[in-house]
Amino acid sequence: MKIGKYREGPASCVLEVNRVVRPDLRDKLREVLCVQCPPEFRRTGYATALLWRIVREADASATTLMLKAAPYGDDAPMDCDSLALWYARFGFRPLTGSPGVMVRMPGWKAEFPCEPSPVAAAAGALVHGDTQAESKPH
Repeated sequence: MKIGKYREGPASCVLEVNRVVRPDLRDKLREVLCVQCPPEFRRTGYATALLWRIVREADASATTLMLKAAPYGDDAPMDCDSLALWYARFGFRPLTGSPGVMVRMPGWKAEFPCEPSPVAAAAGALVHGDTQAESKPH
């Protein structure tokens, strides 16, 4: 799975190789960092569509995802608990013994599934000027 910045409309995040894990595990593990969306576009589905795209790509490449469920930026709209619940929608689960760290193995399903809304999918297609809601990483 590619590392770098991913975008879905105004929402973005970064996928990186985690250098803390053993070198032999790094090829199939990506850390999700800096998930963000400008305040005027929050609660429109862009970040949700972005995370679904990343989860699907991770599943297709048999890549494990990890992240720290912690607010990013001074104007973060959710606290740690709210973020953990949001990430659980995509199949992320808390890592025992590591507060705030969540992991998603390939194929793990959400505890309460929620697909991206048709509005978010259509908005993504319009922003990217194509007929598919999924965009390519930048």
